[in-house]
Amino acid sequence: MTPKCLPPSVMPTVVIILILMPAVCSVIKVNCSQPNQPALLQALRPVFNLSSIRPVMNMKTSTNVTTFFTMYGILGVDEKAQLLLTYLWQHNWWMNEFVSWDPINCGTDRISLPRTLFWGPDIVINEFMDENTAPTVPYVYLHSDGRVHDSKPLRVVSSCNLDIYTFPFDVQNCTMTFNSYLHYASDIKISLGRDAVNITKISKRVMTTMGEWELLDITSNHHREEVYNDYIDELIFHIRVRRRATLYVVNLLIPSCFLITVDLFSFLLPPQNVDRSSFKMTLILGYTVFLLIMNDLLPITGNTIPLINVFFSICLALMVASLLETILITNLLCGSADFSPVPRWIQVLVLQILGRLVCMPRKTKKPRDSEMKPNVVVAQQKPDDRRSEMGPVVEDKSLQELRSLGKNLQAIRLQVEKLGGSQGSEDWIQVGFIIDRLLFGLYILFISVSFVTIIIIMEKNSAPFVPYTYLYSNGLVIDGHPVRVISSCRLDIYTFPFDIQNCSLTFNSYIHYAAVYFSAPLQVSVKRRATLYVVNLLIPSCFLITVDLFSFLLPPQNVDRSSFKMTLILGYTVFLLIMNDLLPVTGNTIPLINVFLCLCLALMAASLLETILITNLLCGSAHYSPVPRWIRVFVLHILGRLVRLPPKPRDREDTVIRNPAAQEMKVSSLVAEDGEVSQQKGPLDKELVWQELRSLGSDLQAICLQVKQRLGESQSSEEWIQVGFIIDRLLFCLYILFISVSFITIIIIWMQSNNTS
Repeated sequence: MTPKCLPPSVMPTVVIILILMPAVCSVIKVNCSQPNQPALLQALRPVFNLSSIRPVMNMKTSTNVTTFFTMYGILGVDEKAQLLLTYLWQHNWWMNEFVSWDPINCGTDRISLPRTLFWGPDIVINEFMDENTAPTVPYVYLHSDGRVHDSKPLRVVSSCNLDIYTFPFDVQNCTMTFNSYLHYASDIKISLGRDAVNITKISKRVMTTMGEWELLDITSNHHREEVYNDYIDELIFHIRVRRRATLYVVNLLIPSCFLITVDLFSFLLPPQNVDRSSFKMTLILGYTVFLLIMNDLLPITGNTIPLINVFFSICLALMVASLLETILITNLLCGSADFSPVPRWIQVLVLQILGRLVCMPRKTKKPRDSEMKPNVVVAQQKPDDRRSEMGPVVEDKSLQELRSLGKNLQAIRLQVEKLGGSQGSEDWIQVGFIIDRLLFGLYILFISVSFVTIIIIMEKNSAPFVPYTYLYSNGLVIDGHPVRVISSCRLDIYTFPFDIQNCSLTFNSYIHYAAVYFSAPLQVSVKRRATLYVVNLLIPSCFLITVDLFSFLLPPQNVDRSSFKMTLILGYTVFLLIMNDLLPVTGNTIPLINVFLCLCLALMAASLLETILITNLLCGSAHYSPVPRWIRVFVLHILGRLVRLPPKPRDREDTVIRNPAAQEMKVSSLVAEDGEVSQQKGPLDKELVWQELRSLGSDLQAICLQVKQRLGESQSSEEWIQVGFIIDRLLFCLYILFISVSFITIIIIWMQSNNTS
């Protein structure tokens, strides 16, 4: 070794070293006795004792450390603790001025040595929040020109200020700041060893884990932080990651949208015929259970409330509001006859203003048939007056019975007419329907806006440690030890649970290079045992969807099919939520089983909405306008023949019923004319019988009109009902097609999986 004088600033350290090891002064050149590693190691021994000081000749000289990293995986983001979990491979380079050698004289230009023999920079990540559990690398590379290369894996648990306002469609920007833990920039300066574009490119290429998060890009900048009279050198990396939202869309948003849409269509259930309040109460309870079970998927933060939480809260609030409004409607329908008249301000605000706003203007007050009755009665009394002028006529028993029957029919007619209610009762009912229509419009607005707006592997080995190896006389060394391997693998779960995975385990040196690069993976192929998923997921789903298929056989005119289907949907939703842990989470592809389960839920929701439509047509189509021509042609004629429900032939008999009051006026005039003719013939008992029969016919016709209006037995109503039955039959056929295709596909994939060795 060639000694040189050292600066005075390092003399105390050198004095100590000289006392401990007189052979070592300052070192510049290492001379090897032979061109092999043992000779180089022997020549470097004096340098090992300098590991406690920064390797510079002049203490005023700063050590330049170049650093960069490669990201091998994004293990996750903890929103509750505001942490980012990543797996990095960090590289640091710096100069050791105490050592250099001739690569020809020593036989190599680099050597790997234990890191404890050399000084190393204390480069840390400021945001580090937990202990590094990655495997330790005990060696560093020392080059002949004094360059030191330190490469090590890091499982980084770093703090990150997460913004989850747009969860699950959020993009997070996290920061990693590399700097010296203790030294100022006058001692250690940090620079970027590889530009950020290449860091991003290489990281995306080597990243094999495809979990919940996707790396977008990595940027960097250099910063100096002033501290007292000096400053700290910092290298700041900005890591931008994006959440893969498929899991949350499938498990959170789609079921929520289905349930809120079901509540929207429940407004079509006629409250005068169906217990809509029980239906809505069941829906609210199911949605509440859904939110409680899925609560673990939702993020918790202290600064902002995610939009998805606001969406769920508004959905629940709308459901509760619709339930309360349904209770109000039911109360008005059943008890408004005993209410006082509608106050003036409600008439103006609700009946006139809001009524026109929701296209339900206040009905004009029409004269009732009972109000037109007195004139008719007067007209009918004229023949009796003429009869009294003509003298007494003896009435037989049949005439007396007819008069008694006429009085009873008139009483029945008055009772039927009273079923329509008073004007005050009709106003209160109209108020309820306007509020119902207004909330229905708010529902549509909210759902429309919402739809537009919305549009962990590598780890420390925990196997038992084996402290011994076998050494044979010929130099052969056998090292046997157990390894608990948690490795990254790019999984393809499109055919889950009938999938076969091909993973690779690549064995190579941590830091040592080879003369010729050679890396030989061992390919591991594993097949999933699908019995658990078939029994716990597929078979129950098939059972439930089959039950929903057979529910089409329930006659909607006699059975409340909507409540049955609503209970079935809630049960299926709870089943999916409980079984959610069995389903895989992936970033690139959606497994077929997820598609199957979503289609099952969608078909159940569609069948429920169709049932609500059928119920509405059965109970309320009497008040509808005639079926439009395009619906009559497309649905009644084309689809009707397709599903074997052709349109019924129209009834040729006259379906127009005249106004009973006008009919009575006509009857009375005929009675008067016949009375004048009968004056010439004299009073007859038959004339009175004929008169009573006419009166009875008029009353019966009025009652028939009222009953038909109540029952809605009109041609238009029958056509609307036929439209509903055709849609019902069409959805039934689509159900059969979907179930058949799904079952056949599942069986084929399962058989192919079992046949694969």
